[in-house]
Amino acid sequence: MKPEIRDLVLWSAEAMGGLRPPDARLRKGLAALRTYIKKLAAADSWRKILRGQVNTRMVSKAILASESPDRAEKAWEAEMLQRFSSFNGRILFIYGSCDPERNISGVHYARFCERRRISACFHTVQGATHSFYSLSWKREVIGQSVDWLAGNSAHTA
Repeated sequence: MKPEIRDLVLWSAEAMGGLRPPDARLRKGLAALRTYIKKLAAADSWRKILRGQVNTRMVSKAILASESPDRAEKAWEAEMLQRFSSFNGRILFIYGSCDPERNISGVHYARFCERRRISACFHTVQGATHSFYSLSWKREVIGQSVDWLAGNSAHTA
């Protein structure tokens, strides 16, 4: 990492490199399946299905063929984790409470930072998904990020 970087704010940071659990691809597929099953309970979803407005190819891809890093990406991630391990600044991790990464990646990053004595704080946006789709979630994420970077947040470590 560049020495002039003092603080990082990471939104929905997925575990990378050696922190990525071996079952990450399966977990992502199952999380996507649960999401789409929940969407089937909504009348608006059925309207879209009946109008042919659902990209079934993308839905299938999300469930059955979630992305997996190739060899080059794995090498890059290993290098980034190595650089990350010597970071001397502060880090704020922000996850949505409905993001499956929160319970896996968040735990791995907490341990990683603790072992390396990296100052890390974690904030959870209640009800939010991985991508913070709603306007209120976006506002909370941006507000927390700005406040934390300015040193005005209760999450300052």
